[in-house]
Amino acid sequence: LYWIAPWLIVSRAVAAPDWYLALCISVFTFGIFLHYTSDMQKHMALSLRPDHLIDDGLWARVRNPNDLGELLIYVGFAALAMHWLPFLALFGIVAIIWAPNMIAKDKSLSRYPAYADYKKRLRRLIPFML
Repeated sequence: LYWIAPWLIVSRAVAAPDWYLALCISVFTFGIFLHYTSDMQKHMALSLRPDHLIDDGLWARVRNPNDLGELLIYVGFAALAMHWLPFLALFGIVAIIWAPNMIAKDKSLSRYPAYADYKKRLRRLIPFML
């Protein structure tokens, strides 16, 4: 399913305006930054403070910043295709794979005493929205 957007771009010879390309590249680039930076923060935090809830840095804004970053990466690609099908595939992946994994992670993190407050303060995926 990840190959739908690139296939549509190439097979349909999609030519987007420059401003649109810049927007898609910006979304993709911010997604790369967010995904890898949050993964590195998680790795370092767990290395230095195992058995502690990570609630600072990027994790102080949203409960799954690495998933948000990955979502932005795929949104950037999907938008480049200028077609609805990549968004449908992405929605399916989020609904079938990512959402259940985030729910399972929330259940696992509920063992921390500070988690109830953390969950109340922060959204699961998109700050101030979702």
